[in-house]
Amino acid sequence: MHRFLVLDGTPVMTTEQNKEQICQLDGEIRNKTVLRAGMLSGKLTHHKGVKDMTSCITRCCSNDKCHVAMMMAGKCFSVFCTNPQWCESKDAPLETHHTNPTVAYVKRGDISFGKAL
Repeated sequence: MHRFLVLDGTPVMTTEQNKEQICQLDGEIRNKTVLRAGMLSGKLTHHKGVKDMTSCITRCCSNDKCHVAMMMAGKCFSVFCTNPQWCESKDAPLETHHTNPTVAYVKRGDISFGKAL
C-alpha cells in the first residue's frame, strides 16, 4: 500500500511497510519553464480539477508512468517522457509567461530525467 507524505512542502510517495521513498521531487520546481518539445515531449495526461503545483506533483507520483509534472494556464499534466532530450527544460517564451508555465521533475528510484538538464 502506498501513501503520500509532505516533506518540506513536497509530496513524497512512500510504502507503508518500509517508508521507502519511491517518488519524490527531483530538483526545484521551475517557473516560467517549458519542455524542449513542448506538448510533444511525451505522453501527456491532463488531470482535471488540479489547481496547484503540489497537487500536480502528487498526481504525477500516483501515476507510475510520469516523469514530469507540468502546469500551464491552471491545468495540470503528467508527462511520460519518451525521449530524455525532448523532456529537457528551457525558458518559456516571453509571450507564454501569462500562462505561468511550470515544470517539476520527479525521481523514481534511479530513474531521473531532471539530472540530465
